[in-house]
Amino acid sequence: MPNLISVKRLKGVLEDESKTLSYVFVDYTRNDDEVKITDVHIKYVWELDWSMLSIGALGKGQLQIKDANKELVFTDIGRDEWFKILNVKVLEFYQKELTKIDKEIDLWNI
Repeated sequence: MPNLISVKRLKGVLEDESKTLSYVFVDYTRNDDEVKITDVHIKYVWELDWSMLSIGALGKGQLQIKDANKELVFTDIGRDEWFKILNVKVLEFYQKELTKIDKEIDLWNI
């Protein structure tokens, strides 16, 4: 799962209207030593569809692409709506992390 950005840093970008975050995705084929670029996509982070994203447990959370080998999926829901979904996903992620931590605490609580 490729890491894109920490959710904390991403929140700062999305809360500041003067900031943007874009990614360059390059499709290519490889034949022995020859690499041929077949397509290039330049997309804002909020154009990445949530069907291909997840939040991973690294630091305070990392936005990740679930499977780099699958085709990219894009959306046009816009920055504000995408940010609302991010907020829900981050809260769900933190709740799962708290549940995991509670289980570990119970193991050590003698």
